[in-house]
Amino acid sequence: MYKLVAVDLDGTLLTSSRQLSDETIDAVKYAKSKGVKIVLCTGRPLIGIKDLLKKLNLEDPGDYAITFNGALIQDISKNEAIYHVFLDKNDIKNIYIFSLLNNLHMHFYDTNTLYTPNTNISKWTISEAFNCNIPIQYTNIEDIGENFFCSKAMIIDDPEKLDINENKIKSNFGDNYTVIRSSPHFYEILNKQTDKAQGLNKLANYLNLKQEEIIAIGDHENDLSMIKYAGLGVAMGNALDSVKEIADEITLSNDENGVAYIIKKYI
Repeated sequence: MYKLVAVDLDGTLLTSSRQLSDETIDAVKYAKSKGVKIVLCTGRPLIGIKDLLKKLNLEDPGDYAITFNGALIQDISKNEAIYHVFLDKNDIKNIYIFSLLNNLHMHFYDTNTLYTPNTNISKWTISEAFNCNIPIQYTNIEDIGENFFCSKAMIIDDPEKLDINENKIKSNFGDNYTVIRSSPHFYEILNKQTDKAQGLNKLANYLNLKQEEIIAIGDHENDLSMIKYAGLGVAMGNALDSVKEIADEITLSNDENGVAYIIKKYI
């Protein structure tokens, strides 16, 4: 019996127009009524999914969210962290220097703010702030406090520029960090102990759940780890081929209520 369903957002739970369908909302509420935990597992911060949690009725005691691609697990009703791994000032500085040397933009997060050290702010930073409903703040790298905790950093730019620099990014950061290309214009750099599988494993241990009791559903590179980890790993019909190849099952697309289909089939 499955007791927890971990669900990615963009390209998975949300339609191509970034909406929640009525069928998906009903399926999530049904699963919760049966005692199954529905856990949004996303690269976004909690502030960026608050409206979705409200629509899905996932704000009660016992509801949790995994944010920043596994770096932070939060008890939603208490707004408390039960797990958090992060980057420090030196990490941020190294990523920033790399971005300057390669003529790329970057930005980084704490739990509630998106920071940019770029005076020529990237359109992708503005887009990210809008989509996540999070404030942007310019900050000089040298002004960051020694005790600053960064949930994740991102190298951001036009897809063509990231394509050209892809091998450099991986070779510079791959050994010491988790490096994920979560979209054509984003490379996410996180603490080495961070990915969706590690976050999901921490939450499962916290809740005394077994891997075989978990379903994970996703569509992109940052979902690979949790789809491999879960007892039932599900790729969306619109998922990358690399995600479909490792999944136990392929569901319908995000515009065909693929998450609702899996919940109805297994819950």
